[in-house]
Amino acid sequence: MHPQKKQKIELELNKGSEISEKDRDFLATKWFANNLVENNEVLDKLKQEYNDSKPYNHCIIKNVINSELISRVKKEITTKLSFTRKQTDIYAYHQSGDLANLDGLNKDEINSLNNLKALRDAIYSNKFRDFVSKVTGCGPLSGSVTDMSANIYYNRDHLLLHDDVIGDRRISFILYIPETDSEASSWDPENGGGLELYPQLNDSSVPDNLPSCKLELEYNQMIFFAVEPGRSFHSVEEVISKSNKNRRISIQGWFHYPQRDEPGYIENAKMIRSGIPTLAQIFKGGDYAEFSTRFNEIPLSEDKNQETTLDLKNSEGEALNGNLAHEKILPASSNVLGTENIKSSNDDIKECESETSFDYTLTDSDIAHLSKYINEEYLSEKILDQISNLFLDQSFIQLGKFLKKELSEKIELMVNSLDSHDGFNKEKIPLHTAAISSDWKVCGPPVLRRFLKLEQTLASTDEINVPESELAGILREIQTSVFESVSFKKWLARITAIEPILAHRGAVRRFRPGLDYILASPSSEQTSTLDACLCLTPSANSAGKRDLWKSGDIGGFECYVTIDTDDSKASVYDRPAGHESDDALLTVPASWNTLNLVYCEQDVNKFVKYISASAGGSRFDFFNEYKV
Repeated sequence: MHPQKKQKIELELNKGSEISEKDRDFLATKWFANNLVENNEVLDKLKQEYNDSKPYNHCIIKNVINSELISRVKKEITTKLSFTRKQTDIYAYHQSGDLANLDGLNKDEINSLNNLKALRDAIYSNKFRDFVSKVTGCGPLSGSVTDMSANIYYNRDHLLLHDDVIGDRRISFILYIPETDSEASSWDPENGGGLELYPQLNDSSVPDNLPSCKLELEYNQMIFFAVEPGRSFHSVEEVISKSNKNRRISIQGWFHYPQRDEPGYIENAKMIRSGIPTLAQIFKGGDYAEFSTRFNEIPLSEDKNQETTLDLKNSEGEALNGNLAHEKILPASSNVLGTENIKSSNDDIKECESETSFDYTLTDSDIAHLSKYINEEYLSEKILDQISNLFLDQSFIQLGKFLKKELSEKIELMVNSLDSHDGFNKEKIPLHTAAISSDWKVCGPPVLRRFLKLEQTLASTDEINVPESELAGILREIQTSVFESVSFKKWLARITAIEPILAHRGAVRRFRPGLDYILASPSSEQTSTLDACLCLTPSANSAGKRDLWKSGDIGGFECYVTIDTDDSKASVYDRPAGHESDDALLTVPASWNTLNLVYCEQDVNKFVKYISASAGGSRFDFFNEYKV
């Protein structure tokens, strides 16, 4: 094309005028640097790199867009576009509207975003779609469906594992345009924001607990890969930077399968793909443990004066001074978790033959046993009556200072020491292998959850001196001697008036900052539960971090929600937000030495929000569910 004609086309485009598809294709090729879409040598090189890449095929193109255009696009994104804060159990970031809507703007609005529109049209041009198709071998791509937006990740923003499978998406792409606090500097990997890729486990639709590849972001770099259910697992590492000038800016989008009347159209194309998408896995759910009907009996030799193995002084019975924390932490109206159904639900199951002979009377021996661990205020008849009345009124209660003072203080020192040893007291992204040991194993899969779970058996003798071993032993004893005991089962029945309590399951959990979370998903057990969660998060008890934990800004809160499981309209964006949002039935921030009791109906899901690397420490808890 003659240079004068090229200049004329650019001028018309800058005015927002319509130009022919042929001329648009020609101009689009010029927006890609180094004659990218017409360079066969580069094409062959990228095809080879794509086919050789792991854990699944992906393409990386550096300096992909004309330098002048990408600079102007960045300016339009940061000065002309409006962004909305998005937060759910899966992600937190800022997003623009769908850039497909640029065509519906008036002339003045289009003129203010003409470079962004030019970039969008270049990406969805025949030339570039054909180029992507040749690199990936994916076949024809739709030219009628435009699906992309601009995203900005500030401090603490993140996107957890997913596979991008929504509708008929075929190829996912990301174009990075990060901004730093110095024009002369590139993005520092210490600020996070990398793209993490996860392999499959044994060729299944389940991802490994740990990513096998991290792609650091670079200015004017594009990454794309085929969207494959149960295979294209990826996540965006949290951004950690106290400077708002360090922003992970990107354009994220998808190419779709050809639509009806387009070349290459296939009826029900998305149905021919194998593998189970992550959203389907989330909606199906899965359990971290099975229920057990066995509760631990009190040893016959045990009496009130017998010492626990924890080597603690006798409790002084410190008064609670009003710290019976029964207030709702964040908005949750009465009965939302099913208070009104507690009695009727129990009437239906009282006929359970295995429970007809069980005596739920809380005896002196039970109280003597529990008093070795639990604040004795919570074992007095007067306080038990108060707790029971409050719980029956709202189906939820918090009990502060739950463990005995000496025991909680000992655990607090040990947990703080362990967090310091593992580097979690520093505000930086940890390694995925951090804190994994013989005592603490990763509990997944990360499509549903990731946290460290305390092993039920002791570590091998050659590892007995590892820093966490003594703490692990104490936590195991509390789990087995309290939460899995017949005495605690009776104590729960005394407070909640729920009988029978049929079975239990639980875990001692550690949520590492910068790594761990639980997504909202159903249990395979369709049953109501009484949830007892003893939260032990020392940094939530410190003056510098207490307000941050309460605000939810660093995550770590537990949230009860109901979600729509109609995946015909679902996307990674249609998820429960929790915290102060309307879909939250109950939200409970992390705290120190607080027992949270919740009656949970079978159609209610719960999640623990991803904990920011800036949290300053792990969330430890004993989480136990009792089938009722």
